[in-house]
Amino acid sequence: MERVGYLFGKKELDNDFITVLASLCFLNAVFYVLKIFNKSFIQVLNSNKRAIKFNESLGYVLVPGQEKVKNPYYVLTREDYTLKTKKIRETASKLTNDYELPRAYGECSDKNLEEINSVLKNISGSKKINSNIRH
Repeated sequence: MERVGYLFGKKELDNDFITVLASLCFLNAVFYVLKIFNKSFIQVLNSNKRAIKFNESLGYVLVPGQEKVKNPYYVLTREDYTLKTKKIRETASKLTNDYELPRAYGECSDKNLEEINSVLKNISGSKKINSNIRH
């Protein structure tokens, strides 16, 4: 299992829309642009109720058998993410004035993951790719 993630280390960002937007960008890239995973797993300290609530709003659910673990795993499927975040993705589009589908730009590099280079190689001419997600 690959480990990828994000952590917002500044307390003043806890209620900021930038944390929501960053999460949406990350998950859109994983699920709809790179298409390298069908599930996302995270760990959240069971004492961090705010983070649990936030991640549940994105569609994450506690993995069975993790109820008594101090740092349990949560899982998110592409389908649950699409259903649970429809309204918030629409709001993000309005606030950012960006109504395009998730997309990727870039050039192949030996510093990229193989999966990212594969996506970039498939971009025809314009170095841009749109995914098939609908808001």
